[in-house]
Amino acid sequence: MLLPKSIPVTFSHNEILLPGNEMLLPIEGAHALPLIADCLKNDQFLGIVQIKNNNDFYTTGTVGKILDFQEIDQDKICVLIEGLACFELISYEKTDHAYIKGIVHYKMHHMSATFSRDRLKKALVHYFFKLNIEPNWDLINRYSDQHLVQYLLGFCPFESIEKQCLLEAKSLNEQCSLLTQILELSFMRNRCEMSTH
Repeated sequence: MLLPKSIPVTFSHNEILLPGNEMLLPIEGAHALPLIADCLKNDQFLGIVQIKNNNDFYTTGTVGKILDFQEIDQDKICVLIEGLACFELISYEKTDHAYIKGIVHYKMHHMSATFSRDRLKKALVHYFFKLNIEPNWDLINRYSDQHLVQYLLGFCPFESIEKQCLLEAKSLNEQCSLLTQILELSFMRNRCEMSTH
C-alpha cells in the first residue's frame, strides 16, 4: 500500500497504536469534525503521536486507516483505526481548524520474532501477581506475538515513556524483548520496595 507523505495528525494520551493492530481512539475538541473530514478526503489515513507529560509530543508515531467512526456529540468523535506503519514526523503546520498536518518519513518494521515467549510468560506471571490481577491465560496463549504486545499495552498500566520505547522498537523481536525487560524490572522494583519495609 502506498502511504502518503503528508497526513493529518492527532494526539493520544498514554496510548499507542502498533502496525497490524486496531484501537478505538476518542478525538475531542472543535477540530475533531474537520480533522475526520480531511482524513476521509485523503483515503482515510490518520497519524497518531503520543503526548508527553509536559504537553509536548513525541515525533515517532503510527499512521493508520480509519475503519469506522461515530460522532458522540458535537465536539467528540470515536474512531476505529487500523495501524499500518510507524513514522518519524519531519515537519508540521497547524491548519485553520487547529489540528496539524505533518510531513512524515516511514520506518520499516520487521515482523519476525525469535525472543523467548516462555521468559515473557514467566515475567507476566510475576507482574500480574504483583498487581493482584487474574488474566485470561487462555486468551494470552492464543494471541500471536504481535497481538499480544498490543493487548498488553492496553491492559497493563505502563508509563508513557515505556509505551513510546515499545513503539520505537525496530522489530517485533525487539518489542517483545523490551516488553519482557519492562515486566521484569517492574517486578524487581517491587521486590526492592518490599525488602525496605
